[in-house]
Amino acid sequence: QLRPALEAEKQVHVDDALAALGVTKVVRHWVYSGAKPGSLHNVYVSLAFSDGRTTRSAFVPSQPLLGSRVLLAYLDSKDGGRIRRYVPEAWSGFHV
Repeated sequence: QLRPALEAEKQVHVDDALAALGVTKVVRHWVYSGAKPGSLHNVYVSLAFSDGRTTRSAFVPSQPLLGSRVLLAYLDSKDGGRIRRYVPEAWSGFHV
């Protein structure tokens, strides 16, 4: 049976070592069917982190990267330019 989440259940524990990591680069992207121009929904990316690790062949949603320098750098690349049409118009000024 469904119930509202308790306050303690809403807390997410992140190990200190992981909390210090930053995304340094978008490595590549994958556009799933259903993606539409003006929306990063169904546009996924593979990432590199500040400790040298990557998501390897795993892809994560690109939407949380809107407005970030790493997404901007990727959009300026040859491969990343192919997903520029999926960036929402409201954000296009940040990624030009």
